[in-house]
Amino acid sequence: MDLVWQEASSRSNQIKMIQFPSAGPLGSPAPKLLSAPATPAQSGTASQPAAIYASGTGTLVVAWVDTLQQKKDNGAIEDEIFLISSPDGGVTFTPPSNFSSPYRDSSDAPVLATDGMTIYMVWQQQMPPTGPLPQNGETFFSHF
Repeated sequence: MDLVWQEASSRSNQIKMIQFPSAGPLGSPAPKLLSAPATPAQSGTASQPAAIYASGTGTLVVAWVDTLQQKKDNGAIEDEIFLISSPDGGVTFTPPSNFSSPYRDSSDAPVLATDGMTIYMVWQQQMPPTGPLPQNGETFFSHF
């Protein structure tokens, strides 16, 4: 069993995970830091964690919104969705990747689902104003 959460500290919020054994007494496993740690020059936050396990493939995916890795677009700071995956159920992880970087403006609210084989993600993307149209939020979908 995996437990993923957002942990607040005086400098930032971070995404952490604990894995409990599937059988036997529960010990005190050490939490794994999944998001980037805060640096002296940059505090920021990681928030809105979402995690899913695809039982048919043994893949665990964790996504979150991360402001430690913000991008700036015309002076505005934009949140990004970061994603990591583990092909072995949480023993090892890929490095965090900026999933929403190809898209302009702020990304948030990742939601994960699975049918046991494929993992699906929807998220909200703020789209920039176009001509007389104001900025608006749109829902994006991907699978992997």
